[in-house]
Amino acid sequence: MNDIKSTALESIAYEDIKSIVTAMLKEHASKETLQASDELHSLLHGLLIHRGVIHEDQPQQGFEDVLAAACLLHNIHSVEKPSDLFFVRDLFEQYNAEFTLPQQIIDAICASIEGKFGVNSPVKSCIPQQGTPTAMFADACWMQTYMKNLATIEHI
Repeated sequence: MNDIKSTALESIAYEDIKSIVTAMLKEHASKETLQASDELHSLLHGLLIHRGVIHEDQPQQGFEDVLAAACLLHNIHSVEKPSDLFFVRDLFEQYNAEFTLPQQIIDAICASIEGKFGVNSPVKSCIPQQGTPTAMFADACWMQTYMKNLATIEHI
């Protein structure tokens, strides 16, 4: 996928994050995964505002870039078994030779993705601490799945 259009990607202010995420998306994303990522990003942004973590009148905070990247990358590989949660972490190892994103940022993005199942995670060490932006990411992932399932049931 060469032409990537995504509101979540556009929201990333830190160019180093945007560059490596763009490269990963070009190789691993589809139009459908990008659309779902943008929907998740919008849902998460609203949740962060609702819970008072961010405010519309404040400048963007660094963790918002991390969460936007997590929204974009969390669904580029399906999770069939617990080790699949670490697919994106492995991708970062491949791509980071070229982009050299600080390890702390990679770890934050990956921790969000690896914790996306929240308290239902098959890997207990990946369950995010409640009240953190990573836990809110997991909540938004759950909400998105729940709403999609609800819409499917209503169409039956």
